[in-house]
Amino acid sequence: MYETPHSRIEPVTIQKLGDPAQLSALLEAWEVAKVAYCEILKSGVDRSDRELARDLSYRQLLQAGLCIHRLGGSDAVAVVAACLDRSLNQEGARHFDRLWNGLLPGRRH
Repeated sequence: MYETPHSRIEPVTIQKLGDPAQLSALLEAWEVAKVAYCEILKSGVDRSDRELARDLSYRQLLQAGLCIHRLGGSDAVAVVAACLDRSLNQEGARHFDRLWNGLLPGRRH
């Protein structure tokens, strides 16, 4: 139901983010990801995939990740994931390896 066709995601190069609308969309997606990730941490990040799939915050985090990927590619997703982990004192937890699996560089389902 919430499956994402990762193989069809075409990354847009970061150079195109000179467009204010795209930069705004990227920043908005980053903010949505931050709020959603905070909620997931509060509710428990180690829940089963089935429980996460039913969680509105996880769906928002996934949609934000897809938007970031579309706008900046997998490298942009990696930067956002690392920054969110650092800013929320989760460095080394590697939650995004699971939460954004398939969106990060070199990671496929």
